[in-house]
Amino acid sequence: MKCAPAIARVCACPDTSGKKWKARRDHVVKESKTDFKTQLSVYAQKLSKVPPLYKHIQEGPAHAPRFNAEVTIDGQTFGRPELLYYKLKDAEAAAAEVALDLLPPIPPQEYTIPSLSYKNFIQEIAQKEGISLPVYNTVPTNKENSTAYKSSVQIKGEIFEGEPGTSKKQAEMNAAKIAYHHLALPELEGDDNERLDH
Repeated sequence: MKCAPAIARVCACPDTSGKKWKARRDHVVKESKTDFKTQLSVYAQKLSKVPPLYKHIQEGPAHAPRFNAEVTIDGQTFGRPELLYYKLKDAEAAAAEVALDLLPPIPPQEYTIPSLSYKNFIQEIAQKEGISLPVYNTVPTNKENSTAYKSSVQIKGEIFEGEPGTSKKQAEMNAAKIAYHHLALPELEGDDNERLDH
């Protein structure tokens, strides 16, 4: 059985076992479908899963093959067995799309700036403004027991004290966070990036 002319969106094409399959024309597959494979790979990486594994099925004569694919991720297999595609990449994209639709979503994570970067951020502020680099003063909270430290940082003529930390490094990061929120965030919240003085 021959497929309908190119203007047809879907045509019925027999497979080798005599069943009828639907084959999709290339122009019907949305361009964004090629992104589904990438999205599925990112999904696996974010959840520390084994990368997706694709299995291909080819039907029809060698000069006009049609493809189907299924993808296995996290022990589950997904695909669209009722459809054949003229391009292998479209078949893989369709399988990835089904997987993305049926897999549980990645739990949302609250966006936070890593603590370590606060020290870098206030150093960048000092460098951009051409002022002295931040100076940290870190001391044990209890001179007899040095398991906790308190730190302050001086920048732009102001001293910012952070919460105690279990290490000198943590105490300095806590102080840098306070300084960053005081120096940088008011600029972001003010009109025309003007700093709001308190």
